[in-house]
Amino acid sequence: MKKEVVIVVGLIAIGILAVIILDITGGVINITIGCVEDDGGKDFFTKGTTKLLFQKGTSSNLTDRCLGGVELKEFYCEDNHIKVEKKMCEGRCVNGACI
Repeated sequence: MKKEVVIVVGLIAIGILAVIILDITGGVINITIGCVEDDGGKDFFTKGTTKLLFQKGTSSNLTDRCLGGVELKEFYCEDNHIKVEKKMCEGRCVNGACI
């Protein structure tokens, strides 16, 4: 009896999550088909934009940016996903790049 209750609760939770996702995306599940960068990857000294490409022809862009005067938030592609790394610049961070 306890095992069946756990299974039912789990299925209900999955259903609720699916409804939330479909509501957020407008009922369309967008499958990732690629990830591209314009600064050649994890480059702390060049400001770049990382773009996640979706099957429906849309994309999501994230651009490297400074967090304060010395910390950089660097976006890059890994396994067709956007990853982020925070880096303390040795000098300063200006316009999305360490100098």
